Amino acid sequence: MSHTTDEPVPSAPPEPPAGSPPPSAPTPGEPPPPSSLAAKTEGGFLEWLWRGAALREASSRVRQLAPARQEALRLAEIAAEIGARALDPVDPLRAGAGDVSAARAFVDALLFASASLEDAWPADGDSVAARLREPLVAALGPERAADALAAMGMDARALTALGVVERRRAAELLRAAAVAAIARADGGRAAVRALTLSRVARTLLVVAILGTFLGGAGALLARKLSPKDIAAGKPWRASSAYVGYQTSGRTSDARATDVPLFHTKEEESPWMDVDLGAVTAIKGVTVRNRRDCCGERAAPLVVEVSNDGQAFRQVARRDDAFSTWSVSFKESARFVRVRAPRRTMLHLDAVLVHLPTRSPVSLYDRILGTPFVYNRVRPLVVGGIDMSRVYARLGADRSSSILDVGCGTGDALRYIDVYERYLGVDTDPVAVRFAESRFGGRPATRFEARVLDARDVAELAPSHVILAGLLHHLTDDECVGLFEMVSASPRLRRIVTQDIVYLPGAPINNFFASMDRGQYCRPSHAYGALAERAGLTVVSAEALLSHPKNPLGVRYWVMTLEPSRAT
Repeated sequence: MSHTTDEPVPSAPPEPPAGSPPPSAPTPGEPPPPSSLAAKTEGGFLEWLWRGAALREASSRVRQLAPARQEALRLAEIAAEIGARALDPVDPLRAGAGDVSAARAFVDALLFASASLEDAWPADGDSVAARLREPLVAALGPERAADALAAMGMDARALTALGVVERRRAAELLRAAAVAAIARADGGRAAVRALTLSRVARTLLVVAILGTFLGGAGALLARKLSPKDIAAGKPWRASSAYVGYQTSGRTSDARATDVPLFHTKEEESPWMDVDLGAVTAIKGVTVRNRRDCCGERAAPLVVEVSNDGQAFRQVARRDDAFSTWSVSFKESARFVRVRAPRRTMLHLDAVLVHLPTRSPVSLYDRILGTPFVYNRVRPLVVGGIDMSRVYARLGADRSSSILDVGCGTGDALRYIDVYERYLGVDTDPVAVRFAESRFGGRPATRFEARVLDARDVAELAPSHVILAGLLHHLTDDECVGLFEMVSASPRLRRIVTQDIVYLPGAPINNFFASMDRGQYCRPSHAYGALAERAGLTVVSAEALLSHPKNPLGVRYWVMTLEPSRAT
């Protein structure tokens, strides 16, 4: 039988160039070789998680649109969203069903979508139908596509004349047509968006699994990772005893949970010391203040050590009020004393003395606090990090004296290179060593691994203060105390803060905030209230994306504060 003229004749495949090897045929029973994309991604966990190759592949197929066609596509998406809201409202519409309004909105969406398919707007309804027929047939089939085009030609009066069921069917058909037309006009962008959302969802899943695992492991190992208290059960003495208390005892003596370990009379420089029994290597101390009231009586407080119980030397000092104070230092001593250097009563719940062999942080905190994880892994998880807009608010210049409290790995100096002096303070010695390796060679730049002291403010007289990623690690009182401490600088011009934040209607952001090591993440208004309590003026405050080019990233609450100057 010969072919008719209407039946295409298959053409022979082109011959390979001379000298080229013949194409290899798959062995019978073997699957065909994978595509290049599959070869790159098959079995790759990072590709499964991050979808990098898939996104590049999808992005390469995206059709670039002229500005006018981009605008037509945007209007089509808006009209389709309006129609969807009218057709299936979250709350019932007071005037009744919105089928007709939804149908008219979908017709507008189809008109705009047809305009985005070609450079010129369609001249009339026939032109619109001609442009849309092929994509609608491909998406809906010939019969439904014909019905959709017919419904598109109905005016509001004709739609209203239909029965309730027919109106609903016409609106749903027009919605399906609008979705298909927008997908065709979109030029592949929907696939890119879907892969991006897949990246976010899979990253959240991995973070949730890691968080659960690390949290459980941290709980199981908390006792081993916690610092050993070598003062447990050791004898202590106090400078005096308030009514009902003793001047000496042992730290293990039984007492009610709401009763302080000791309570002195009101006197000048009251103190309490612990005898370790022999000269011992010490890493630091943790002081737990009285919980029921009057914690301000323990500020300021100094920690002193001695080998003979007579000649003491100061190793640490805290000037602001606290609930728990942990301070690290390396000393060898037999006696450890806490003293309030003013006239007051002194009463504390506990004084713990630590050996230098253990770290008080949990396994979870250790991993998250590792410089590699903080600087390399964290940006991938939160969608990229670019804090240039944060530090631009600082307004530093060549005359600036910058105090960076909670400096971490020194990231602020990635964005700031002009200043007179810089002091970065952080309690994490690993992070501080990393910061020194990155930026310690800059002139007039110094990093310290310790708690900020009021004397630092007095000596540096900072004009600009950075509190980045710090406030959500501090209690309300500690935040106010820190604000007041840095505000004592006579040169202070500006403070910039940046913290994780709980935002309404932002579940992804709030999930990442809940995974942070900081225990005091707050809603946005609470951060400003703390600054105002300390007498500062909130000049500006806003939620900034972790990276300006990634709308799916997490947000940080950034405040610009200035001292309230008397007029």
